[in-house]
Amino acid sequence: MDTTTQPPPPLPTTTTTTTTTTTTTATAPATTTTTQFDSLIPPPKTALSLLSRSIQTQQTKPRYPTGCAEFDQNVLLGGLDGGSVVGISSEDDDFSLALALQTIAVALTQAAHERTALIVTTLPVQSLLPKLRQVLAEQLSRTGGAVDLGSKVKERLSLVSISRIFDLHGLVEVLGELSLRQGGGGGTPDAVLVMGTAALISSLFTSKSTDKAAAHGFVANLAVQLGRVARGGPLVILLNSATALHNDGVPLPPAAETGGGERKLEVGGLTSIFWTGGAGQQHGRKSDSRPAWGQVFGRLVGLHLFCTRRDVGWVVEVLEDEVGVFEREADEKGEGEVWTRRNREQRWGVLEGADGGVVVDVVI
Repeated sequence: MDTTTQPPPPLPTTTTTTTTTTTTTATAPATTTTTQFDSLIPPPKTALSLLSRSIQTQQTKPRYPTGCAEFDQNVLLGGLDGGSVVGISSEDDDFSLALALQTIAVALTQAAHERTALIVTTLPVQSLLPKLRQVLAEQLSRTGGAVDLGSKVKERLSLVSISRIFDLHGLVEVLGELSLRQGGGGGTPDAVLVMGTAALISSLFTSKSTDKAAAHGFVANLAVQLGRVARGGPLVILLNSATALHNDGVPLPPAAETGGGERKLEVGGLTSIFWTGGAGQQHGRKSDSRPAWGQVFGRLVGLHLFCTRRDVGWVVEVLEDEVGVFEREADEKGEGEVWTRRNREQRWGVLEGADGGVVVDVVI
């Protein structure tokens, strides 16, 4: 739902002076009328000031187009948000990887200034390089032709770092290093891609050495780490898998009725508008699906995209949007402008994989 708010005033500057007075007598202990700890209590903030800060923060962060113009404009309302954590759950890991790599390639080849990226994966580095070279070559050929393409690809490839991990503890170490670099004023990547999140989460929760409470605590700490790194500026993308929900005799979760007789799939607070309600054969599908580790994964991301295969192509819908997009619009009286926060949940588009590892819009 879109919400409209009057333009917020600039944040006020407040100076607080704390005075500590101590009185001592021969018969009474020291008394402090105002303690030094009062200065540690932050002053209260109004909703308007918090909104103002959110708007200012979003306006200073870059947007990252996926390279699919229709999808970027109509679904994402300008692209993925820098300074946020984006999750992409997909029935096919290759498709979500292609979409994420293309987003990074567009950033590395079309940005006005040089950008860098970090890919965190459980796969051997050599298995990822061919796909990365291919998508970089495709984007460079679109923008600058084939002249000296090999050297251009090599130059852009040098802007990408790849870190191999084996579990979520390794991911936390990588995020910790990034946070230290941010705090020390060091350079950090503009985009961070984490592959295989579903397998990493599964390994954590199925480990005999970790109980459920400790696993959930670890995930909560991971969410804090991801948010801290994202607030430093980068776009953070987590790739997740999907779990099939079979319609042939296996009970499906309760559904909520929506307009037009359609039914929604509600699993872990994530709602898909394309659940067939057990009538998968009518839509060319034998089963529905949901994001793997839906509730757990949803705690890690601010924007969640879900990719399912349909007759028309890959349908990519926004399951959850805690980020939103602030836009200026004329007020109802036509006397000025107001800020409107647009939520992208339940927006969707159709994409398809093409030659060269490219992902393109499908017009239907």
